[in-house]
Amino acid sequence: MSFIAGAAMPVGAILSFLYLKRPSQAVAGMLVAAHALARQIVQIRSLEGWAKLDKMPVRGDCDSFLLFIVVALIVLVCLGWLGRVTIRAARSEVEDENIGANSLLAQEA
Repeated sequence: MSFIAGAAMPVGAILSFLYLKRPSQAVAGMLVAAHALARQIVQIRSLEGWAKLDKMPVRGDCDSFLLFIVVALIVLVCLGWLGRVTIRAARSEVEDENIGANSLLAQEA
């Protein structure tokens, strides 16, 4: 697995050159993925000297996750309300413009 981390540098250089020549989201995504994979491999290799990662118990932290879910729901509700108010205001402006145009046409006739 170490050779993958070592290969990340030349792969990153090649992808950077490709991105320089023709920028695209696909090349940028591959560059980020190659960097992330190399970092994860190096991190696992360096931690293996201190602890056996595959033997460590995984404990879920429900309090932090619950807080995240509650805050995410509050944000989504606020964004929904903001979108609804914005659409309502835009519709009322269009209706006001239509009423004004109709009254001008009625005065001309």
